[in-house]
Amino acid sequence: MRIRYSQTHPTNPGKIVHIENTIGKTIVALGQAEDIGIPRRSQPGWLEYMQERSATVAHADDTPAPFATTPQWSAARHPLSKLPFIYRALGSETQMFDFIPADCPNDVADAFTKLVRAHNARAEADANAKPGGHWTASGSR
Repeated sequence: MRIRYSQTHPTNPGKIVHIENTIGKTIVALGQAEDIGIPRRSQPGWLEYMQERSATVAHADDTPAPFATTPQWSAARHPLSKLPFIYRALGSETQMFDFIPADCPNDVADAFTKLVRAHNARAEADANAKPGGHWTASGSR
């Protein structure tokens, strides 16, 4: 809700603020402010309102999302397929790779390589344990 405090308001005379609806309605009902409304999209004043709204400072009770500037890397086996992968997380974005990306840290690349070798050894042992089975790293028989 957007309100304009009255000129006689003790702390914010004439100030326009964006406020939670129930609080705004209470202040308006007390006669300390007027509801100046929000312009409908594409009507005159809407673009100015949106620019004003985006420039407002976050409320003290708002919790900003943490911003990560350094990606978190790890190597692991997928819980269902058991295939090795590299996991990269940056903020709310996550990625899974079945190869070593160029910006991957060396320790994670080494851990991934060990997981791949262990996976290939298990797959070869499983294939060779079957009658007539023969397995190669390329997966062909």
